[in-house]
Amino acid sequence: MTTSVRKFHKTTFKIVVLSEERVPDDIELPDLIEEMSTGAYSGDFSFESEEVLDAPAAAKALEEQASSPEFFGLTSDGEEIN
Repeated sequence: MTTSVRKFHKTTFKIVVLSEERVPDDIELPDLIEEMSTGAYSGDFSFESEEVLDAPAAAKALEEQASSPEFFGLTSDGEEIN
């Protein structure tokens, strides 16, 4: 196998929430958006940064998200799965 030459994009957004009560640590993104749109939270969503990753870095980033490099057809070393 060879390391993939594909490039991947890591885009980071920031969400700032104002609320009268603490936002639960385990809130899911759709629930957070619903609360910001129609519920008890005021929120702001903004772009933070974008980074181009090579295949090994993308594989590592996927693992850090508790996902799998196979999501992009990669091994954990960033090689193409054929």
